[in-house]
Amino acid sequence: MASKGATVTAHVDPEDKRQAEEILDQLGIPVTILIKTLYRQIILTRGIPFSLALPKAPVVRGERTAGSTAAVIQGK
Repeated sequence: MASKGATVTAHVDPEDKRQAEEILDQLGIPVTILIKTLYRQIILTRGIPFSLALPKAPVVRGERTAGSTAAVIQGK
């Protein structure tokens, strides 16, 4: 018998959530599948499966854009 899944709860910026879910909808990927895939990659790589870095220039809260967030994730 398969076990029930565990629940993951996260508080995110509503606009970030909206934009991310819009992209995921266009890709045809449910949020649950994305989270499961991320968890599996963390286990397989034994770490975060992408680079995390501070931005070269400080970003003021409220001035963050999708581009500046992507730059942080990509280490630019």
